[in-house]
Amino acid sequence: MQAEMPDKQVLFEKEETIARDLERYKAFISASKTGTWEYFTESGFLWCNEIYFNILGRHKEDFNMSGNPNLKSAWIDLIHPEDVGYVTGAFGRILQNPQETFQTTFRMLHADGRWIWVWSRGSMFYDSLSPQVAVIGTLVDITYHKEAEELIAQERLLLRTLIDNLPDTVFVKDLEGRKMVANTADLTLTGFEHEYQVSGKTDLELFAEETGRQGYEEDMRVITTGIPLLNQERLITDAAGNKRWLQISKVPIRDEEGKILRLLGIGHDITLVKEADDKLKKLNQELREQSFELSKKAEDLKMLNQRLEKQKEEQLEKAIAQGKFEIASEFLHDIGNAMVGLGAHLNRITYSI
Repeated sequence: MQAEMPDKQVLFEKEETIARDLERYKAFISASKTGTWEYFTESGFLWCNEIYFNILGRHKEDFNMSGNPNLKSAWIDLIHPEDVGYVTGAFGRILQNPQETFQTTFRMLHADGRWIWVWSRGSMFYDSLSPQVAVIGTLVDITYHKEAEELIAQERLLLRTLIDNLPDTVFVKDLEGRKMVANTADLTLTGFEHEYQVSGKTDLELFAEETGRQGYEEDMRVITTGIPLLNQERLITDAAGNKRWLQISKVPIRDEEGKILRLLGIGHDITLVKEADDKLKKLNQELREQSFELSKKAEDLKMLNQRLEKQKEEQLEKAIAQGKFEIASEFLHDIGNAMVGLGAHLNRITYSI
């Protein structure tokens, strides 16, 4: 008896250790809000912990059938009709192939009528102390994460739809200047149809020598210095061989700590504006030339008018001078006639005397 005491003490201590470990594991599971389940293949009995039912807003007592919940009532009947096919199919495969692992996401009916998203994992478990084969697994509520993913997906789709329908080129590059995102306008500019065709390529590979070199150097300068490049006008040749003016801006994309992660670029096509500006400059030049010609003609007319005025003055002076001469001649003529008459009169007087 005395020899057996240490063995019993050791066994007792082991049992206590196991009990403490079990309580600790239960605490871990409870803190992580993880539902656990165990399905016994022969009896069809499905054991679930309280967290499993709490996730669904339900109680274990709601599913007792002769004291035991079954797989159909506590699981299959609560799966969304659109998901039940592939979920039960995945679970069936693990029963047929015990080495596989059951892992999938699907929707289950909450007690308040909502469909919640859950993530369930499971694998075959063999207990040497039990003749029954069981599948054990976990159930986690991922509704919040799933809704967040869907919201991000919707926003990404909205953003993608927006940038693909913009007339401006929009692109994102990594720290090596390689394209990661290219919208439809940017693909058209480079002569490609699909984004994967430009993904991983730099401007050196996508454009002609001078255009590609300039674009790549700008990318590296912005990435290296972190200083944005804003509203720079660039004349480039597109894939169709057309000369196009782009007003380009490139800015670094930073994380919360300010570290540069990517490069965002936008190119606004100003070809029509530049052409209109050139036409306006040409028109203004023509107007200036025409104005100069008109000014010159006006000056010529002014000089001609001055000459005409001078000629008129000269003619008027001549006319005045000519008129004075004629008046003097008539006066002298009249004096001469008077003198003749006076002489004749004096002769008559003399003769009479």
